[in-house]
Amino acid sequence: MIVLFLGIWLTILLVPTTPEKAIRLRIFEDLHPIIAINSKPKKINQSDKYAYSGKKSWIYYENSVTYISSLEGAKISTFGVSKAHKGSFFYKARVVEPIA
Repeated sequence: MIVLFLGIWLTILLVPTTPEKAIRLRIFEDLHPIIAINSKPKKINQSDKYAYSGKKSWIYYENSVTYISSLEGAKISTFGVSKAHKGSFFYKARVVEPIA
């Protein structure tokens, strides 16, 4: 019963229907489930988004916790978020790096 409850809770938490949930899913995919659950991403100001790699149309978020990616081996704290594809209800988060 506990496993079923935990599975339902994680599904609700990680289905990327909002930019914040997409970031949590990305962190979870990087093998950091505790950080994913505790993360509190905040939107970056529009004027600051030009300091990061990625597309201008993405929404940029700074995560409350910096972590080292198990897949990329780099410190990660900033994400670019966009719709998964045109007309989709889901979002996709990508890791972005400072340009300078």
